[in-house]
Amino acid sequence: MFEHSKEGDKVTVRLGGNIVAANAGELKAELARLLQEGALRLRLDLAGVQLVDSMGLGVLIAAHNSLQKKGQRLEVANACPDVRKLLAAMRLDQHFEITG
Repeated sequence: MFEHSKEGDKVTVRLGGNIVAANAGELKAELARLLQEGALRLRLDLAGVQLVDSMGLGVLIAAHNSLQKKGQRLEVANACPDVRKLLAAMRLDQHFEITG
């Protein structure tokens, strides 16, 4: 479902599928592990994501909250137009750094 690469204290997580209830727990655990291992900056590459449900939004918000405690912001990259619209509708674009 996902793979990650590290560059110093920045970790990029490439998601290969939608962020929905069926896989939200696994993704949340992986992001928590990466943050616990010292990642200070987290970039989620959503190029392979077409859908984010309410559980998926919860995972993104939890990652954001963990990063915010460290003075950092979650970066969301390569989101499709529908996901970008969802993030804007939920006003998460004001909290996440959205690129690409």
